[in-house]
Amino acid sequence: MPAYDLTLEMLSPVHVGTGDEIDPTEYVVREVPEHPGYYELVALDLPKLLTGLSSAERAKFDAAVRDKSVTLIRRFVAEHPRLFQCVRWRAQADAELYGLYKKGLTSPTAELAVHPMTRDPAAGRPYIPGSTLKGALRTAWVARKAAPLAPREAPWRGDDRHFEPRVLGYLDTSGQRQRVELRADPFRALRITDAPLTDEANIITRVSIYKPDRAPGTPDPGGIQMFYDVTFSRLEDPEPVTATGTLAIDDRLARTPGPAGRWAFKHCVAGGFTAEELLDACHAFYAQRLKQEFQRFHDRNPKAAAHREAMDYLLAAAEHRPAGSALVRLGRFNHFECVTVAPFAQPPRRGAGRTRTLGNGWMPLGWARLTLKPRGGT
Repeated sequence: MPAYDLTLEMLSPVHVGTGDEIDPTEYVVREVPEHPGYYELVALDLPKLLTGLSSAERAKFDAAVRDKSVTLIRRFVAEHPRLFQCVRWRAQADAELYGLYKKGLTSPTAELAVHPMTRDPAAGRPYIPGSTLKGALRTAWVARKAAPLAPREAPWRGDDRHFEPRVLGYLDTSGQRQRVELRADPFRALRITDAPLTDEANIITRVSIYKPDRAPGTPDPGGIQMFYDVTFSRLEDPEPVTATGTLAIDDRLARTPGPAGRWAFKHCVAGGFTAEELLDACHAFYAQRLKQEFQRFHDRNPKAAAHREAMDYLLAAAEHRPAGSALVRLGRFNHFECVTVAPFAQPPRRGAGRTRTLGNGWMPLGWARLTLKPRGGT
């Protein structure tokens, strides 16, 4: 069974979300005393903090809750003497979040919700889930397998619920009714571990929505302050930020005869692939979309123009492909084009595909380079 060491290098900030958010009653932002000008967000185990309250502290907290005073609750948490005994995880925070947090201790004007990255619940360390990378590879592989169908079967048909099973070959058409056989899905053979990042890999920063035809100075279409837990990347620092894991392909499934009886497929899964084929499909798919995104958005963004050298490095990743690697897009803010297969995808709803979500007003999100190195002895 071929196995590989995988490395993900963050070419732009990446955020893989948990679906949760935390507010300033569940975290503090402070300037680290020994490093002036360096700010960190400390995410707290609030139930643990509240469980250990003394009678006087409980009375003070309950009074703030009864008064529905967000400011008093935030201040109570920020000033609690046992605060650092209840830490879940830490990450660097930018100066803007620190300033808004300090202001929020006296004025409840800002909600300041923060969207965390996927993190190890025990150690608090951020990581890229294997399922996230597997989904990105799957989209690219579906695009490659579907290419011979276009334009014969384009445009997208709204009633074609079986498009992906049909393209990948795990749609059972032997009976009177078509039936999806998930056990024959070729991606059952692909196994990817989670890929941990380092404790220092992330920063909490603002993201905003960019719309090219919006007049300068007009409000963000999102209308709210959005702070996300994202990785550092090549756009900000020449030092690579990487996550590592393993990838394996159980190629026996595509060669082993399927179970006897009503099995409608020749083998245990309806097709196979090699790591090289996956990388080829992945790079072809995402490189095209990166170049299109530059043409539609980044080349028109004045803030991106102020960081031309960094943006040129990212764009060059679409053309320069080191051996054993591929461009890939991960996590949230992939946008419509990178999670669907044109021309078969359902047209976006009104407004979708016309904006980009950017870090600090100029950094596209989610771009990484995947590198696979065969493991010794496999």
